[in-house]
Amino acid sequence: MGTRDSAGLARTSTADGLYLHGYFAPAPGARLAVLHIHGFEGNFYENHFVHVLARRIPAAGLSFLSGNTRGSGRDTDFRTTDGAVRRVGARYELFEESHLDISGWIGFLREQGYPDIILQGHSLGTSKVLRYMFEGQYRSAVRRIVLLAPWDRAGFVKSLGAGVVRELLDSAAAKVKADRFDQLVAAAGLDLCG
Repeated sequence: MGTRDSAGLARTSTADGLYLHGYFAPAPGARLAVLHIHGFEGNFYENHFVHVLARRIPAAGLSFLSGNTRGSGRDTDFRTTDGAVRRVGARYELFEESHLDISGWIGFLREQGYPDIILQGHSLGTSKVLRYMFEGQYRSAVRRIVLLAPWDRAGFVKSLGAGVVRELLDSAAAKVKADRFDQLVAAAGLDLCG
């Protein structure tokens, strides 16, 4: 991908062939980069605090990269390395594939000359960062982790209520039994991706 010495858009690919886009703000002479992983339905450009980080972190002597993951948006079409299009987004993302996205971005940073990474997650991105530290290809390159506003699964489930959770689990079990992996799980009157 070549060395970059000015801020701008970045692109990488994952081991399973998705192209991901992001924003890279290198700091002159830096050997350490912060990789920011967004939360549920997030992206590299809409959270206003990311814009602040993209200015302040390089000013402090560290490079900064905020990269999309396959969980970006609700229903998102991603170009693939073989020229096709694959629909992923938050509705179709498999959490166990999140390490592929982080590895793609760390691979990008390594190509840019950053042997050491600070891996930062926001909201659901915090869970992805923690899981990466157990199964990620480049986890040995991660020197520190930063968890911003960690996602609270137990609190989320509790806020739904036992009846809604039971309805969602029953719906999922019925779809698995019917071999309908292409259908979304929903409860009456509830849009989990809304």
